Amino acid sequence: MYGYYQVKKGTDTRNKYIYAHTYVYSPVEQQAYFNVGASGSYRLYVNDKCVTAPSVPVEVQKDLTKQAIQLKQGWNKMMIQIEHTFTEDVNENGVPIAQDQNVAYLGFYGRVADQNGNKIDGLIHSVEGDTETLKIVSQGFIDRR
Repeated sequence: MYGYYQVKKGTDTRNKYIYAHTYVYSPVEQQAYFNVGASGSYRLYVNDKCVTAPSVPVEVQKDLTKQAIQLKQGWNKMMIQIEHTFTEDVNENGVPIAQDQNVAYLGFYGRVADQNGNKIDGLIHSVEGDTETLKIVSQGFIDRR
């Protein structure tokens, strides 16, 4: 997401939050796992409730967080909040010396799976809920300063 906003759109993402949201339809109520890996500190939300504490930024890896969740029958809201933390590294005179050593580039992996990481049959994914049209929707940032 950093490349899209920073490079393509020229939007400064430093010290801002981004959100990625989708819907998952489950034909029955069932337990599943929200498996995520992201660069930057992130939180996971399911049906408008935060299900994780903020993560500590580490190198992004697929399935870094495996959060047990309860899917209700019907459409479920799934969201990840990622913070693009950025502090400029400066020398003793306050002059920038290098790229931030703790920068996060807003990349992430996310999927809903069973306990063993396998696909759950019958789930439908959509950014708009009850629709079969795939879309990418982008909006402005929330500045945390």
